[in-house]
Amino acid sequence: MKKNQTLVDLFVEQARHAPHAIAIHDDGDQMTYGELNKLSNNLAYILLSQGVLPGEVVPVLESSGINILIAIIGILKSGAAFAPVDMEYPPGRIKHIIEDCSPRWIIASESDLAVKMPGHYLIVNINSLKTETDEEALISINCSDHGSLAYVIYTSGSTGQPKGVMVGHAQICAYTFAVYERMALEHCNSYALLGSFSADAAYTAVFCALCFGKALHVLGVKNIRSFQVLIDYFNCHTIDCYKITPSLLHFFIQNNGHRAILPRLRLIVGGEACPMALARQVRGLLPQSCKFYNHYGPTETTVGVIVYEFPPTVSQYPEVVPLGRPLSCVSCWILDQDLNVCESDQEGELYIEGALVALGYWNKKALTHEKFVNLTLKGKSRRLYRTGDIVRRWADDTIEYLGRTDDQVKINGRRIELKEIEHEINRDPFVCQSIVMLKEVKKGVKHLVGYVQPQKGFDKERLLSQLKGLFPNYMVPTQWVEIEDWPLTFNNKIDKKSLPLPAASNEKIPLPVTEQDKELFEIWCHALPAPSDDMERSFFALGGDSIALMKLKYRVHEALNVELSPADLFEGLTFTKLKGTITERLNKGEETCQKKDQFKLDERRVTNAQKNLFIQSKLNPSVPFPHAFLTYEIIGDLDLMILTRSLNKIIHHHESLRSSYYLEKKEVCRKLHTDVLIQVQTIEAETDDPDHELSKISKAFRLDEPPLLRVTILSLSNGRSYLHFEMPHINSDGESMKVIMEQLELHFNNGSLPFADYQFADFKKARQYYFNSPQYMLDKKYWEKVLAESLVAPLRKNDSVSSHSRFEGAHFVMELSDAIRLKVSEVADGKGITLFQYCLMAFSLLIHRLTGAEDIIILLPVHNRLDRHTEKIVGLISNVLPVRFTIDTATSLDAWKAQCISSITQALKHQQFPFENNLEIWMHHNRSIKELQGFFFGYHRQREAYRLCSTLLRLVHPLRSHEDLPLSMAITETDSNLVLRLSSNKCYYTYEELREWSTVYTAILHQLQDNDHQKNLETLVVPELRTAFT
Repeated sequence: MKKNQTLVDLFVEQARHAPHAIAIHDDGDQMTYGELNKLSNNLAYILLSQGVLPGEVVPVLESSGINILIAIIGILKSGAAFAPVDMEYPPGRIKHIIEDCSPRWIIASESDLAVKMPGHYLIVNINSLKTETDEEALISINCSDHGSLAYVIYTSGSTGQPKGVMVGHAQICAYTFAVYERMALEHCNSYALLGSFSADAAYTAVFCALCFGKALHVLGVKNIRSFQVLIDYFNCHTIDCYKITPSLLHFFIQNNGHRAILPRLRLIVGGEACPMALARQVRGLLPQSCKFYNHYGPTETTVGVIVYEFPPTVSQYPEVVPLGRPLSCVSCWILDQDLNVCESDQEGELYIEGALVALGYWNKKALTHEKFVNLTLKGKSRRLYRTGDIVRRWADDTIEYLGRTDDQVKINGRRIELKEIEHEINRDPFVCQSIVMLKEVKKGVKHLVGYVQPQKGFDKERLLSQLKGLFPNYMVPTQWVEIEDWPLTFNNKIDKKSLPLPAASNEKIPLPVTEQDKELFEIWCHALPAPSDDMERSFFALGGDSIALMKLKYRVHEALNVELSPADLFEGLTFTKLKGTITERLNKGEETCQKKDQFKLDERRVTNAQKNLFIQSKLNPSVPFPHAFLTYEIIGDLDLMILTRSLNKIIHHHESLRSSYYLEKKEVCRKLHTDVLIQVQTIEAETDDPDHELSKISKAFRLDEPPLLRVTILSLSNGRSYLHFEMPHINSDGESMKVIMEQLELHFNNGSLPFADYQFADFKKARQYYFNSPQYMLDKKYWEKVLAESLVAPLRKNDSVSSHSRFEGAHFVMELSDAIRLKVSEVADGKGITLFQYCLMAFSLLIHRLTGAEDIIILLPVHNRLDRHTEKIVGLISNVLPVRFTIDTATSLDAWKAQCISSITQALKHQQFPFENNLEIWMHHNRSIKELQGFFFGYHRQREAYRLCSTLLRLVHPLRSHEDLPLSMAITETDSNLVLRLSSNKCYYTYEELREWSTVYTAILHQLQDNDHQKNLETLVVPELRTAFT
């Protein structure tokens, strides 16, 4: 360690040395050292330009791990200090921390700022940061100072409010070097962060990774839906080291497959006492190469000051797990009540001296003087921190923990001052006095118990509501005892040891009736410290904590295949509410959430539609068809790094985008990948013709190489730029492209995505249920009738076109005039007809005009997303319906329109029936597939523009070079226009013919506007055709 060095110095050195190395993995997203350096430079530049002062505290309210790290490094570079705030804290606690910091700036995404507190401060949104800022202006930004404040971290306080511990650059830098050396962490190349940034235990992994050029995996285990997901992550990523509380580690090793989630080289436990039974069990599970440490230290002494390395074999373990020996930069003093140094094996209070002792408490001078004391020991004045921990020193200088001098306790690694809770309870006017204690309510399970001496009018539920608004769930007592008279000691003090345990309920717990409810109730009771008959009491009020909640979430997913979102878990979770949530998902079209073995569905299998597309790709490996496309003109400067980051987040969000397809034993199979990244391609074109240039970049996908999404930024010679998206239909449809665009806008601007509780695999399971339902038989009967009676419209084929041009197409695109669009919309609305129905009817008349056919089938794509859960899935969910139109020229316009509406409505009513099954029905009548696939009509509603921060993406409609069908019409509706696209395979019709027929179509739209109820179809006047259709 160089003199006066800071963490920022170390990080910048790594960023310059290896800018392309991955610094952070976060929920499928990644960021390199170079990107992290640039964005943190940008934030530092913003803060400095607005006058931030050295040591000024800037709170960080973020949920994204990457954003938090950008904020931490950027704030430190500016010379200011960061204060991490857990977004899961209740509003009252967040409000207190913010007010205590008195900040001028807060780092927060608007989506993360759950509480709007009054105050004079500016919000800096990490997601709005750009990387194009002048590099020369940013490269030298590093105002961090070895002697200044680095961060303020809040812990529980005995005065009724959390207190902020001030840690300087000198302390955190010294800690990082000391622990890195003591645990030989130079051998570790990857670290996992399992907990929250608001607890300083996280900084062991964070700074040992980023200051020495290693990779940091931000996992956030509370948000992972199942233990299997965690196993899959560890199977895909090598994790060398992580730090974990004993409580969480104990929960992990209770799950099947737990060996997979243990680190390869270093396991560090800390935050609370580690039971010897757990230590022995874990040592037997760890690989021999993995060293095992116990790490102790209060926040006031910078993360940790004492380390114990467990022996390599269990037979060498001592009887209890000790704290260990101090790091090289601190000294540990054990003093008796008279402040005399204790001899070996003599009990005393632990005092800590040295480079890791914090600067004090923020805005609390009196408390700082009380806890950070100056004592003369062995003839020298020393500054020490009083830990309040009772310890003793063994003969080999190892320190053993024995207890506390005060009421401070720890639950799941979280430090709690019981007096802080008592202070708030005693503020209730109907409480005479209260005591809060940590009691063992079940063997091996401890919870907070609140003892109150109430007055008349005491309302426990009102008190609980007040406490929940101020404290995190782990600080709210889960058991309560009302005391008439306190038990007293000989000295007339309250005898805490004599306080009774909460009384167990003598009532018989009513068991749920159904098998599903019984299983759910068993999971619920297993997660709680004790079963309860109160179905309306919240999970936390019944003794549940964060680890119990994780256990509940994992077990529900494992047993019932239902994924619970954060909203499901935290918003007043009761058994009744949980049961209702799961019942709704199982019964309301949520057949995908049935038990995994109900249909014995092979997750690798694909749908019949996907199978046909896979075969087509193998038969035509060089043809980029059929694909889904979207193209936008870029107005403004688009940040490529943020675009890539958002796309990678979306890819991680959707299983379809991480899937590949392959052939195994003559079966088409799907493989799901975990670590899939996209690279946005940038192309400088030689011409200014977007249609020509886009046709050049369109190419076939290799279906065995994810992601099956191609994104290109195309810059033309005239300075115009386009953002082009392309996906094969095997994993997408038109609605999927909309989902991707909506989520791109959301993540690009806010850094967040909605909870993904439904995937394409769930849709496949729902389809399996549909195939076994009465609705399937009704749909089949309907389509058998429709297709048995249908005739075939004649088509003209140009046999002179080469077979190599099979997928080449002719296209004509035009925007319908405002006059036509507005008039058509007005007429459609007046007759209760949708614009889509109106345009489809006009297309059937066009086909009649071109072919003379009176019985016509038009293939109609439908999105097939029939409930809210399928709306946001990326995947091939859409279906194609063969809609039948009968045209009798003697029929009145009104009667014919009514017939058409009936045909369309009935088809949509039976839209779940797969098109592949309709093909089988069709061919059963000895007709070819090509005869059914003559005419295709698509109607698409698209947003005209998306905004990515200051950049506008405006929808364009380029010509395309591929088509497989004889005649296809697509209408795209936006807020301001209707765009018509006619296309045909070159084996059938030409561009000139399509242009002519577009004119005929617009004439038909005009004619259908006629309000004369007596007119019939024969009276329609349309232009004469110059070319023959058949």
